[in-house]
Amino acid sequence: MQDRIGPDRAGPAGVFQPLADGLKMIMKEEIVPETSNHWLFIMGPGLAMMTALMTGVVIPWGSPLNFGGVEYPLQISDINIGILYVFGVVSIGVYGIMIGGWASNNKYSLLGALRASSQMISYEVAMGMAIIAIIMMTGSLSVREIVEQQSGSLFNWNIFYQPLGFLIFLTCAFAETNRAPFDLPECETELVGGYHTEYSSMKLGFYLFAEYINMFISSAIISCIYFGGYNIPWAEQMGLSGNLLSILQVCFFFAKVFFFIFFYMWVRWTLPRFRYDQLMNLGWKILLPLSLLNIVLTGATIKYPEQKREIAPVYRGQHTLKRDENGAERCTACGLCAVACPAEAITMVAEERKKGEETLYREEKYAAIYEINMLRCIFCGLCEDACPKEAIFLTDRMVPTSFERNDFVYGKDKLVEPIGARIDVTKRQTKDVAAFKNDH
Repeated sequence: MQDRIGPDRAGPAGVFQPLADGLKMIMKEEIVPETSNHWLFIMGPGLAMMTALMTGVVIPWGSPLNFGGVEYPLQISDINIGILYVFGVVSIGVYGIMIGGWASNNKYSLLGALRASSQMISYEVAMGMAIIAIIMMTGSLSVREIVEQQSGSLFNWNIFYQPLGFLIFLTCAFAETNRAPFDLPECETELVGGYHTEYSSMKLGFYLFAEYINMFISSAIISCIYFGGYNIPWAEQMGLSGNLLSILQVCFFFAKVFFFIFFYMWVRWTLPRFRYDQLMNLGWKILLPLSLLNIVLTGATIKYPEQKREIAPVYRGQHTLKRDENGAERCTACGLCAVACPAEAITMVAEERKKGEETLYREEKYAAIYEINMLRCIFCGLCEDACPKEAIFLTDRMVPTSFERNDFVYGKDKLVEPIGARIDVTKRQTKDVAAFKNDH
């Protein structure tokens, strides 16, 4: 801990200091180096700020509020790949630092950008491994679902089941946000100001604000994944419900977030900065093996459900060339199915119908050769839609497996409907054809 007086002149006890800092950034002179790439120089801090703001949309701040029978969710977007979305956006954020450092045309800025990119890539690997262990336990990528699975008792929080994963994730979060002792990209003793050496005014402010936004979001993600998010332990036993519970959940969640923000600052006051070789060794030689070990231990201890999930029904499977009621093949070798196929999986050779073959083929031309390469086919159904005679139909039968590639080239011997065994084309196994086409 440190005991020193901070800035206390802006407002009572200095509470308006953040506003004063923001106003100072806006009022400073805007400087763009002549030798820099002007467009990328402006784009760098903008990209860093944009990605920082985008990550908060999947965080659930509390259970929905209810006013007049209408629910108002306290989450901008509950997508089922919330964790994956956060990682994707965070990965894009490093480009803001890289672009800004390179566009400055300054060797210190470039070195800071290289440090930031290598540091983030190194620690994202271990962080992703820690998240994989959580996904193995919860079976979901949705942040809200992960939070709801930790409701009820205090001992439902994932911190009690993933202590090693939490320590790995927390350490990687420090590195991802460039906070001390991982602030090598802006090491003032070596690189002047690091990747933002040449920046001033609000462009510098964007980089600094993005760092603090990332710190806030990472604290929220840690709270959601390991500490129950907005859940208050034993809330149901205390008789809390409705909007009062939602408001208390928001306050409880922000208390957790503020604790981790304090922890970020506490570590900054306490620990000295790493050397760069120590930072890389920690990421690759310690955290990565530990994260792999954590996955192995998680896989060995979790219990999988005895009841298997239902297999999704197949709506498009093996093709069939249909016949008329009198047994004649419907296909007239017009070739529209082959033209419509985006995978170019259909091969057709047309021939003229001979005398005496009227009972075999409907029209004067027929497909002497009709082949579908099932290895190419994407089962899109466009061949079925394009056929004017409704001669081709995708059944709900799965394509058999084989060890020979030639076995997946289906000719007429496998495609043409057997005589006397006509398929009911009005319905598939679980859906009407018309309803299925409307859905897709």
